[in-house]
This record gives sequence, C-alpha cells and structure tokens, in this order.
Amino acid sequence: MKSLGREIKGSDELFSRRGIQILMKLGGLLTPSSYTDNHSSQEALKCLSNCILLCDNTKEFVVEHDGVVACFHLLESFTLGTESQFLTCRILFFMTVNNPDIVQQLIHLHIQPVLQKVLTSNIDKLIAKEPQIGIINNQAVTNEALKLLFNLILVDIRSANNDKEAEEAVGRRFQCCLEPILTILFTFPIQYPMPLIPPYTHALHVLMQFPYTIMRESWYANAKVRELHETLEVGRDIVSTRFCEMLEGALAYLIPSGDPDDLDTTSPSSPAANYNVDATLSPLILNIRIVAAGEPHFVEYFKRHMLPSETDRNLPVNRGKSTSSQLIRLMTSTMLPQTRDAICECLFVLCNEDASQFTQEVGYGNAIGFLVNRGIAVEPPQGSEADDSNKQINPITGQYVSAEETNGPSLADMTDEEKEREAERLFVLFERLKKNGVISVENPITQAKQSGKFEELDDDNNE
Repeated sequence: MKSLGREIKGSDELFSRRGIQILMKLGGLLTPSSYTDNHSSQEALKCLSNCILLCDNTKEFVVEHDGVVACFHLLESFTLGTESQFLTCRILFFMTVNNPDIVQQLIHLHIQPVLQKVLTSNIDKLIAKEPQIGIINNQAVTNEALKLLFNLILVDIRSANNDKEAEEAVGRRFQCCLEPILTILFTFPIQYPMPLIPPYTHALHVLMQFPYTIMRESWYANAKVRELHETLEVGRDIVSTRFCEMLEGALAYLIPSGDPDDLDTTSPSSPAANYNVDATLSPLILNIRIVAAGEPHFVEYFKRHMLPSETDRNLPVNRGKSTSSQLIRLMTSTMLPQTRDAICECLFVLCNEDASQFTQEVGYGNAIGFLVNRGIAVEPPQGSEADDSNKQINPITGQYVSAEETNGPSLADMTDEEKEREAERLFVLFERLKKNGVISVENPITQAKQSGKFEELDDDNNE
C-alpha cells in the first residue's frame, strides 16, 4: 500500500474518505487513548502522511475523524518511539500548511509545551551522541518538529495583520520553544564545510519569527548560552560570533568563486546545484539584522566582520576577497534577490540606518539601488571624503584615493575613448540592474544623452 500510494492514479480508494478512515484506524488515530506503537501503526501513518501530501482533499477526511486532535494527544503522551514521533509531527506539519484553522486549533490545545518537550528530548540525545540509526532518527524528529513549529508561528503572526502588540503576543505564546532553538544554534558544533544545514537552517527560520526582545530574554536566561559567552574574550559574544562564523563558512562553501552572479548550477558537484543558495543564506542574514537592530552591544562585532576595513579600501570595496567584499557584491546581485535585499537591509542597520554613513561605508555606487528603492533621496557625492585616519575615500567605489593612483588612471587622466567605454559599461550595468529589479529609476546615462550633457564622440574627436 505504501508503494502503490505514492501515485494517486490507480490508488483512488486509498485517497477516499473510506480509505483515509481505514488508515487512521490502523495508525491508531481513531482511538488514541489505546494507541499501540508498533510496526503496523507506523506503516499506516506513513501511508496517511503520503496521502495528505499528495492530495489536499484528504485533509478534510482527517479533520472529520478528529485526526489533528488525535495526533496532538499522541505527541502529548510522550510514549511514542522515535519513528512515530517523526510521523506524527510530519502529519501535523502537512495538515497546517495553508490551513490557519488547524493552526489555531493546535494553539488552543497548547501544542507549544508539547513541541518544546519533543525538541528537548531529541536534542538531548543528539548532545549525548546517542547512535543515530536509520533515516528516521533523533535528528529527523528534530527537523520535523522545527518545521511544524515554524509553520505554526508563521501562520499565527500573519493573523496579527502587522499589529506589533499582537506579534509580540505570538512570540510570548511560543517563547517556551526558544530554549531548544538556542541550544541548536549556540551550543551544537558548527558543521564544516557547510554550516547551514538542518537542523541549523530550520532553527534559523524559527528564530527569525520572534521579536528581538523575546529572543534576548531567552538567551540571557539560557544557562548553556551564558556559559559559552563567559568563555569568550572581552568584546565578543556567543551570538554575534556564532552568526559571523556561520555566515563566513556558508559564503565560502556556497559561492566559492566569490561572485554571486557566477554560480554553477549545472555541475552535480557544485554547491549551487545542490542548494537553493538564495533561500539558504537570507534567513541567517535577516537574523543578524534583527539582532543588530535590537542590541547595540552586538553591533561593533558585526561591523568589524561585515563592513570594509582599511585593508579592504586598497581596492574598490566590492572587489576584494574578504567577507565584507563578498557581502557588498551581494548588494547588487541579480541572481540572489532575497539575499541581496537581506544584506542591504542588514548593512544599512549596521550603519545606524543613516544614508550618508551607509554610502560612505559601502560606496555610493553599491548603495544607490537600495536607497532609491527605499525612497531615500541621496545627492551624488561631489568629492572625496576622509575616514577616521584622515585618508581620502572615493565616495563612489569606497576605495582610498591614494590606492586609485597606483591601480589605474583617474578620470582626469583618461582619454575620451576610455571615458566613452566607461560610460557604455555603466549604461549596460544600469540596464541589467533595472531588468532584474535591483533598481527602478531611469538610466542616468540615458538622461544625460537626452539632456544634451553627454554626446557620443565621433571619429574626429577620437583622433
């Protein structure tokens, strides 16, 4: 039945009201008080899970027979084995997709402490390094419970309709679940070469749903996180340190060339072919933004690791190999729109949401697309600006003016032909950014031509 039920065609009876009722009976969901956790019940739950995934209509039949309540009570009993915990969480996850009524039903049943205990018990076994045998193990249960938790919080937040007080209330409802989330993110060893894998990615998705005030309360109350924090040197903290380490590792693995618009999605051995790079990077960056916006204590560490250093300014700030250079290249990426928007928002927060400071840090040329789309008017810079060490910085590229003199000719030293080639390059770049939605303004080169301020050079002028 499990094999045949993987295709709807030819298995119509399995997906009918009667078929779902039989699967629920065999899976123990019609009489949860007398549930027997054995191989037969587990196989029936696998069939039921597949039916719900493949045919949305089957959800109605599960609801008719109180399947959601039965799954809740099975999880609540804490007598389920690893495989049945996994299957119960998976069924509830599928049932809550695009179904806010079921989400509210589970919240009213107080599923939050149930999920906290499921997560904690499985995470404790992972920390104790108990053998993980088979595909369905403690890590698989943790991943499935986190997916269910994410869906519950997300749907509940959407019902708040952007009301800050209502969103805060959602966070309070689920605050008990933060402790296992923090344990995963800040006490599990970081995995290399790719840090952003389950359960870390699922934990980041859940964490992103909480207001910072609730995050902060939870990690300062978490004994394990406090203990780790005390082992770090002055000026560092476990939260910003861990996030930066994960970000640097993920960038090195997912974008080995350093160019976000040159990802190899065809080679089976390429990370970009095996991961959705955009969806993988953006949640971590958004979490950094939330933390940086809420906790000034963490900002300095993020700045040191994510904004250009003096060494970075020996080149245009988007040209080097450092983490900050990679992040600034992401600001104008056409291939990774979610990550592009997330890093722009994040670096803007690190610059105190000050447009002048932002353009000075990352260069006007890298910042202008984001600022225009934000509706923030910034006049083009009229000349170079000095940094804290009194070195002059090219406001467009972020490079030290003194370094430009050794790396190439200044505008005044360029021939007319070189100037025209540079204007054409900028025209093509602006058109590409507009086409991919990075900016939505008229190309300034086009405007200059139309106004008569810019003319194509003829052959006589080139001689």
